Order: sequence, then structure tokens, then C-alpha cells
Amino acid sequence: MTSLKIGTPHIQLDRIDSTNSYARQLLEKQHPAEGTVITAFFQSDGRGQAFSQWESEKGKNLIASYILYPGLRIEKIFLLNKCISVAVQQAFQPLMEGVSLSIKWPNDLMADNQKLAGILIENGIKDRFVSHSIVGIGVNVSQQHFKSYVPPATSLVKLTVKPYTVEIILDLLNKSLSKWYSLMQQGLEKIIDDTYHENLFRFKTRSDFVINGTQVKGQIEGVDDTGCLKVRFKDQEVQRFQHKELKFVFT
Repeated sequence: MTSLKIGTPHIQLDRIDSTNSYARQLLEKQHPAEGTVITAFFQSDGRGQAFSQWESEKGKNLIASYILYPGLRIEKIFLLNKCISVAVQQAFQPLMEGVSLSIKWPNDLMADNQKLAGILIENGIKDRFVSHSIVGIGVNVSQQHFKSYVPPATSLVKLTVKPYTVEIILDLLNKSLSKWYSLMQQGLEKIIDDTYHENLFRFKTRSDFVINGTQVKGQIEGVDDTGCLKVRFKDQEVQRFQHKELKFVFT
């Protein structure tokens, strides 16, 4: 199997409402090459998971959307999320000294307890297969000041005090995505799943969560094939949660 070179072609925009929206409009008109990436210096309506907003100062962060045709059965749809999350984490962990990057379920990259990057995947389904995926990735590169968030946001420059550019970060991300997407396409999902769980935020650690307005303690046991977070509580029962059914507590 020939490995796909993700990040080619590259469509660079100055300003757009959302790179994911641009990718979706492109797919409606044509069949872009797999691996196509759309980047923008600024987007006015950047979104995170469940319609949350994504803040980014013009030209200071990586805003990218990739077009992929994974061909996964819908029963395996979360494997793509695991693959992309691992690729993002593995792309940037080598840049860190003394800072652990972890994957916060379901779609964030954390630097210790601060948010460094976010992922938003929008899938098209046909005949019980994923016909196409728009993979939106936002990485805070050189922005220094952020609004107040929980968890707080950070950037590569703040963490490393090194002058990384958006172009350097995009190149690192493209290479990592190409590697891990190729492994997924070769059916090596155990490598992806193992790496995902090795780097899962608060994995096997008792933590505080809020469920239905009540704060409780539990231990993350993993993420299943459907994308549900498995949490074990004091009575030893393991429960599964979809996104927004459970909130992490940050102190």
C-alpha cells in the first residue's frame, strides 16, 4: 500500500468563516484529492466540539481542515478520532521538555492541565461506511494571551519559549498525520488504540467529574469503539458516557 502524503494539495486562505465549512462546500462541488488541507490566517466562526467557539488571533495559530476518505464502517467510526488524536499528540510531544502532552477525551490536546489544541471531525456516511471526513485541527502556536477558559488555554511558544512558526507546525503535523493514517489504513488499529490509551488524559487516575450537576469521583478505564468514555466509580461499576454527559473538573 502506498502511503498517503497528507497535506497536499494545500489551499491557503487569508480569512474565512470556518475552514471546515470551506472544506464541506468544496466536497459539495467536486471530489478533492485525499489529504487536501485548507488553512487560514484567520477564521471568524471557528468551532470546537458541540458548537463551542475556537479563539485564534490572526496569523498566530494553525487553523487547518483536512479532507480524507477513510472508508471505515460506522461501527469503527471513532477509530479515526483515535488516529487523529494520536497523530496530533505525537507530532508535538518531541517539542516539549518537562511537559506532558495528553489526549483529553474526546477532542483536545492537553499540556499538563492546559489546552493546547483541539480537533473537530465531521463525517459523511453512506451505506454504513464513512464516505468522507473533514478533520479540523486548531493548534495554538504563538498566541500569548487568551480569554478565561476552563481548562485554560496555552500555546507552543508559551510552553517552550521557542519561535515556532505556523509553517513549521503544519509540516510536523502533516508528517505525523501521514504516518498514523497509514497505520490505520493498514489495519494496525491495536497500535493506535494502545498509543491512544497510553496518552489518554487522566487515564487510570481517580478524578473529579460532574454528572447531572453532581460532582463525583471516578477512574477513567478507557474509551470504547463507539467513542464512549468508560469510568469506574466507587461501587466498581463501569459506566459509559457520551460527549457532554460528563464534565471534567479542573481546580
